[in-house]
Amino acid sequence: MAVAPGPRVGGRRARFVYDPSVARRRDSARRLGAPWLPLLAVLGVLFGAWVLTWRGLQLGVIQRGVVELWVHGRQPGWLDWVPYIHPPGYSLYMNWVEALSGALGVEPDSTVFWFGALVTTAAVVLATAAANRWLGAGPAVWVAAMTALSPQNLRPFEHYPLARLLLLAAVVAVVDRLVLRSKGDDADEPPGAVPLWAVVGCCLLAVELHLSSWFVLGPALGLLALARQGRGARLVLAGLLGLFAVTTLFGLWDVLEFGVGHKPGRGVVSIEWANPALLIALVPALLIGPMRQLTFGLLAFCGITFALQALQIADGTPFPSSLHYFELIGPAAILVVAASLVRLAAEAPRWLPAALALVLLATQVALFGRGLVALFVQPRWLLMLF
Repeated sequence: MAVAPGPRVGGRRARFVYDPSVARRRDSARRLGAPWLPLLAVLGVLFGAWVLTWRGLQLGVIQRGVVELWVHGRQPGWLDWVPYIHPPGYSLYMNWVEALSGALGVEPDSTVFWFGALVTTAAVVLATAAANRWLGAGPAVWVAAMTALSPQNLRPFEHYPLARLLLLAAVVAVVDRLVLRSKGDDADEPPGAVPLWAVVGCCLLAVELHLSSWFVLGPALGLLALARQGRGARLVLAGLLGLFAVTTLFGLWDVLEFGVGHKPGRGVVSIEWANPALLIALVPALLIGPMRQLTFGLLAFCGITFALQALQIADGTPFPSSLHYFELIGPAAILVVAASLVRLAAEAPRWLPAALALVLLATQVALFGRGLVALFVQPRWLLMLF
């Protein structure tokens, strides 16, 4: 589905509608090579960075404490809630990594790294495909570059790459089924639409692997459910809450009694390895973007995460040894900003969104390079790997 400007009303354009024919008409002459050839190019750059990182790990010139990879090890049970408030999907993933590593005769670090590379590639492809479907080939190229060249891709820590992919899949399902509707009841399933049960399933998988996914999906689904034509969102939210409540029986209340890890005093607030320009771009996206409910969910995630860091419930360690919370929203934030730039192109001179897109891409590339250098004990040791 592509974003199209609505008809002019009183000298101004009406709200956006989503017309699948717009992108096809605009890009029919160049769809064969775009965005897939640029996608392969930026994935090649990312794969090269992964190879350098892995070689550096083998040679001992990369700081393992920055990359992390595998820290917490096997969990007590396969579907248990474990401290500090990790849901059953976390235990399932961690124990699966150990079991697979044993079967393959490799260290869990290796499994985490290369499986993280695989699911990160899948996230880049999914984000690009969604942008191509909704916005057209041009914006999809930008999404491919922004997503592949995120500095957060350089540190595939434990379950975070998979959690990011699952949250992205949930966001794509929610947007495709519940947001991109110009008229009609979104509980009625149009041809080719994502079924509501699939939306529920994607959201459930995301929150069962990492609870912070709730900070995005909860506010976004809540706002969509309050809309006049939000019956589909209400069904999704009710199904998600009901199924999630069942999984709490696997030990959530025991974990809550154990404690959530709060420490006295004020903690450090950090955006970790996230691109600050991308996070700032979410603020105007809340005002002009066609995905306002999702944008609100992403901003709610940022606010809640900052609060948890300040309370020392979540780790706010600064760059480069920070944790990975903001990795979860990276691809979704890029999709939201891309949709906002397309919307801006219909309301402002064309050079303005193009310039903003280039600035954002330049910051992403610069931060990607900075992140790669920061992995090494001595930055000049990067040259040893060529």
